[in-house]
Amino acid sequence: MVLSTQKNQQQRSATLQRGMKTLLGLLLACSVFLGIQLPTVALDEVKINILHTNDVHGRFYEVDSNNTGMIGIDRIAAIKDATDNAILVDIGDAVHGLPIVNINRGENAIALMVAAGYDVMTPGNHDFNFGSDRLAELAGIAAGDGLKIISSNIYDTVAADYMLPQTTVITIDGVRLGFFGLTTQTTPTVTSPTNVNTLEFRAYKTSAEAAIAQLHADGADIIVCLAHISHPEILALIDQLAEKPTVVIEGHDHRLGTEVYNGVTIAGSGEYQSNLGLVTITFDKDAGEVVSVSTTVISKADTAAVIPNAAVQALAESIKTTVLDQYSEVVAQSELLLSSARGSYNSSTLEVVRGVRNSEQPLGNLVADAMRVVGGADIAITNGGGLRADIKVGDITRGDLNSVLPFGNVLVIKEATPKALKEIMENGLQFAPAVDGRFPQISGMNVTYDESKPAGSRVLAISVGGINLDLNDTSTIFRLATNDFMAVGGDGYTAIQSLPTLAEVDSLDSAFERYITDTLDGTITAADASVEGRITIGSLVDNVDKTGLLSAIASANTLRQADYTATSWAGLVAALDAAKLIADDDAANQQQVDSALAALQAARSALVSVDTDGSGSGNTGNNTPATGNTSEGAGLAAVVVLSMLGATCLGWENRRRHVKKHAA
Repeated sequence: MVLSTQKNQQQRSATLQRGMKTLLGLLLACSVFLGIQLPTVALDEVKINILHTNDVHGRFYEVDSNNTGMIGIDRIAAIKDATDNAILVDIGDAVHGLPIVNINRGENAIALMVAAGYDVMTPGNHDFNFGSDRLAELAGIAAGDGLKIISSNIYDTVAADYMLPQTTVITIDGVRLGFFGLTTQTTPTVTSPTNVNTLEFRAYKTSAEAAIAQLHADGADIIVCLAHISHPEILALIDQLAEKPTVVIEGHDHRLGTEVYNGVTIAGSGEYQSNLGLVTITFDKDAGEVVSVSTTVISKADTAAVIPNAAVQALAESIKTTVLDQYSEVVAQSELLLSSARGSYNSSTLEVVRGVRNSEQPLGNLVADAMRVVGGADIAITNGGGLRADIKVGDITRGDLNSVLPFGNVLVIKEATPKALKEIMENGLQFAPAVDGRFPQISGMNVTYDESKPAGSRVLAISVGGINLDLNDTSTIFRLATNDFMAVGGDGYTAIQSLPTLAEVDSLDSAFERYITDTLDGTITAADASVEGRITIGSLVDNVDKTGLLSAIASANTLRQADYTATSWAGLVAALDAAKLIADDDAANQQQVDSALAALQAARSALVSVDTDGSGSGNTGNNTPATGNTSEGAGLAAVVVLSMLGATCLGWENRRRHVKKHAA
């Protein structure tokens, strides 16, 4: 009877203890939202709460010009303050993205994260966008203020050591949590390679094994992996590890959700501080083991009643004010107005007003040129819908440039074949002349299309460097610069999404500013931004295909007299004038068209750069493109070329006054 009573008492005691623990768990969860500070309960179990973010990309504000759906760094700080046994971590891609953090190369991001109470971060690929030296500098600043930036697989071949601390241990109520980080091995291809050219991103398995062993040696009770790698790679890693972490908190894939895989809890909070993840680990100190792991996601709506942390809010506002001052700085000048007008199309009257969303435009050419040059690409394409403000005549501020490209996009470099380029351009041109945000603004290539053809069959010719491409060619490779919106299939550009990615270079607005200030020496002229015939409207008439000739003419129109010797330039102008007459001649046959194209291509190949022979001959400082006859001698040469082509010269001088401007 005594034994039975003792047993019943033990059962009641155990039941009561479990009930107390359950109640504590519920209260703790509620405290996150209600701001209740719970007293410490003297039990053998400790609940540790890991709050986590990932892929913030500089979006630390609840509301700014680019986003309205974030919790905000000041509220995240308040939630941490109100949560017992809290650790706040970030899984990378935080310090680069929007102007608020780009302006001082990530330092504002670190300042905000430190103020909010972040404890640990592992870097993502975009955190290297300012270079590995800058990231190391930021890590030093952060460490001095209590934020550890760690990764176990980034090895510096010059220093012959790991770039960052591989692990860190945080003690909560006597329980030692060990953290290690992993950074994606694709980093050299998804940032500029020069940013990481001294680094090795080592294998996940061996790096994780070494980190776990080190953490055990340091007395860690619980091991958490902060993994800025893809979700499939996380699953593969878990399968490969004999000794596994308790929890993997993930970034890189912008994945929202939780799963338990092979005994390991995997949690992700999505992106942009739209959510705040919470992993609660219950640890039995007496038994020395994890009792349970639970997860939840705190959404923006859940935080509506949370009062922001006043100090963090004040810092955020101060930073914003400073950045606004910096964005008022004049960085360049423009000699002409560059319009971002969308254009218009009346389907009833067929009246077309050309703009960035239905035709080639000077502003689009300028932006595409910047993408191509800064990205070190062969060709570039951006969507007209991404151009959101004019560039006015006169002084240009940094804010003006950001207003043109306000979305915080990133410059992405892809590999594209001629066949892929055709598919890409078919998507971009499918609705023209109707206004659509996908209309392409391009650089480094010329495209001729037929607006009368059905969508998917409009592109007639594409040329690069004056050479027509075989649009079925799948072996020739070009470096294609685009923006990250299009790179993931935005505006229907799924053909770009499927292409191999070579690099993610810089924010688009920063690249635009650098091109104008460095390449153009801070002044935009008509020579830098004009309609050049990069995208022309053509057709196949009476089985005579003039698309290649039209494309070659448009490409030749972009050349500048100042770059070539006088003699070779005269030959080009003669061939170009002759080609324009053939292109404008409705009676021209295919042989004449082909001969004109061959003559123009030969003249272009024969051009002699003023830098090639060192003479400087013909470099008069005239930047006039190769449009029209520039001398009597060139006109006579054109007559000779026309005669060779078999075209009639009767009334040639009268007809040449009416040659259509095919570059329009």
